[in-house]
Amino acid sequence: MSNPYKRQSRVKPLSAYIKESLKFYELDQPIVAQISFVLLLGVTFGGFIFMAPYMQKLWAAYDKLSAKFLEQMKSMDFNAAFIDPELYIEMINYLFAVLIIVFAIKAISFVVSLFYGSWYYLSIAEPELNAGKRIRLFLLRLPKILVFNLIFYLVIATIGMFGLFGFGIVSALVPLLSFLLSLLPVALIVLNSLFVFKDLIILEFNIGIFRNFKKTLELTRAGRKNIILNSLFPLLISWIFSYFLVSIQNTMLAVLISSFIEVILLLVSQRLTVRMFIDASSPEPKN
Repeated sequence: MSNPYKRQSRVKPLSAYIKESLKFYELDQPIVAQISFVLLLGVTFGGFIFMAPYMQKLWAAYDKLSAKFLEQMKSMDFNAAFIDPELYIEMINYLFAVLIIVFAIKAISFVVSLFYGSWYYLSIAEPELNAGKRIRLFLLRLPKILVFNLIFYLVIATIGMFGLFGFGIVSALVPLLSFLLSLLPVALIVLNSLFVFKDLIILEFNIGIFRNFKKTLELTRAGRKNIILNSLFPLLISWIFSYFLVSIQNTMLAVLISSFIEVILLLVSQRLTVRMFIDASSPEPKN
């Protein structure tokens, strides 16, 4: 197989991919799309329902601590004794429970949506592969993909913390530059977009974990502008829907609609990434 990274990128604007990307329900074997959708919806909606009691207890403990703190402030007799150790430990335990549930939701959703995206990619790049071979290939590549993502997001988190610390110092010294703090999330989103092909590169070429950093940037270099703008589309749609969901009084209904939209956007994002990757790398089917 020739090296696809040296070819000029042919990644197109979003308009060229949007129609096909929105057909999240279409695969060469529709049952895969149906199972993926149901699993993702069950994990997302069910996870939030399971997390709800812990969130309520967390906010209740937080409200109690806040009320005691305000009482101390009003009496101008502040001391650390107002902190109830048991209440504080209880709040920390609920916080960890919420974080673990959120992590589980995101991790399972990532694997299921990645399986969907891998199936969609293989149905285009290597349509001769049967279901068993596609599943086997995905499972063989999955450990390496998971390790790479763990390292990648640890790097992103480290960059974010150093950026927050650095911009915080700059803002304190020069208040006029405080707007830099608001640009940090944007910079991290753009950085993440530049590695949008990281999973598909491992799936297709089975390259090393650390070499994938370099190859991913090489592949996105020529079409960087379109890749970033296209990758922002699902995130922008999610933000728009979140704005309208706030006005829904029924919490359960809002969570259900939010979960439904999130699942659709996950599948749409996978299809969009696959389409861009095919244009960027033009991999030829293996013999």
